[in-house]
Amino acid sequence: MSERLADRYLAEAAKRGVEAEVQVVASHRQEVVARSGTVELAGETADTLVALRLHDRARTGFATASGEADPAAVVERARAVLGHLPPAEEVPADDRKPRAAAAEEPWMPLSVARTLAQELVRGDGGAAEYELRCSQERRRVWLASSLRGASSYVASVAAAVFRATSWAGEAVGHAEQSDHDVSLHALLERAAERVRGPALAQARLLARGRPFRGPLPDRVVVDAAVAGRLVALLGESFRGDAVAEQRSRLAGRLGEAVATPCVTLVDDPLAPEAPFRAPLDDEGSATRRRVLVRAGVLQAFLADRRFAERVPGAPPGSGWRHPPRAAPRPRPCNLFVAPGREPLPGMDAPLRLVQTYGMHMANNVTGDFSVGAAAVVGWNGDEVGVTGLTVAGNVLDLLRDVEAVGPELRWIGSGTTHYGASDLFVRGLSLGW
Repeated sequence: MSERLADRYLAEAAKRGVEAEVQVVASHRQEVVARSGTVELAGETADTLVALRLHDRARTGFATASGEADPAAVVERARAVLGHLPPAEEVPADDRKPRAAAAEEPWMPLSVARTLAQELVRGDGGAAEYELRCSQERRRVWLASSLRGASSYVASVAAAVFRATSWAGEAVGHAEQSDHDVSLHALLERAAERVRGPALAQARLLARGRPFRGPLPDRVVVDAAVAGRLVALLGESFRGDAVAEQRSRLAGRLGEAVATPCVTLVDDPLAPEAPFRAPLDDEGSATRRRVLVRAGVLQAFLADRRFAERVPGAPPGSGWRHPPRAAPRPRPCNLFVAPGREPLPGMDAPLRLVQTYGMHMANNVTGDFSVGAAAVVGWNGDEVGVTGLTVAGNVLDLLRDVEAVGPELRWIGSGTTHYGASDLFVRGLSLGW
């Protein structure tokens, strides 16, 4: 169906004498929400999205539509956009062959997902409540062009988010743990160990937690989940459009040391350990592994076809639509801090930041953040929850304060964009209470 639909769009464009590129994405999604031993929601959806680009005298018109839309009407809409655009510099096509796509993952039946999810939220007799949201999506992507022919791939992505609420008298502790993979079956098989257990333990610690009133340490461990949110904040600075428009502090700094030698930052849309894998971006350019920072030294940026010629160190292959009906822009796909080989060293003041509140309010242009936080601290051989903290800093400055990177990579994100990090041993964060 996707191939025939793409051919209809190409034929309509040919009738009007313009070159066309078509991306057809057929998505099948499934979601289950279970709480306190009961499945509250379980459902499946399927839809098809068409993204069309028309080219005429270096001008590009863009339009999106559902799979049921009339191709002739959509082509006319995109063609109308062309009439309002001035001629622009020709953007060269990317003719590199894509890497091999990952094997198609098995699809978990909804009935099986319901049963496993319900089992994971059964109570254990303690003062706690559980919620699990799990989802899987399969994307069948077909890309066709008037000049370059056609190609296709299948990608799957799955997520499991476990929330635990615990009580200690009148005090309440909340915790959330998430896990991401290409397979929902793999996620739910390991959920008890990877998300349920840690979320419940953390919620109980924070329910018994107390405000911190001692001297705040200079060095802390940033939990992998918190570090992943910092990596997401970091991604804006590596976008080719931000560099070309001087919105990134990294513009003009290729070859400079921007982080400590233990930091290597990678974007790899086909990383075998990543929860989403794509051999082509949303422009049809072949994706590739890009080492953006190698041992602390800035090496590259991310670009789509439009910015690849304007930004040094930024080949095409990072043009992604976000949200789905937007035109492709330079974005990361699987952006992560390469994990270390050894466990983190011991610390004099073992405070571990495990939650932040309000990271969505951080400035993704400057990298500044100031958020609420919760932590776990070692005390007399035991762990104690700490609440009421604040943490502030700048994510680009933080790269120069990472002293060690843990060995276990964890992911956050959704759709075609995910961020990964391990536990980070850092100094210099501004902590308050």
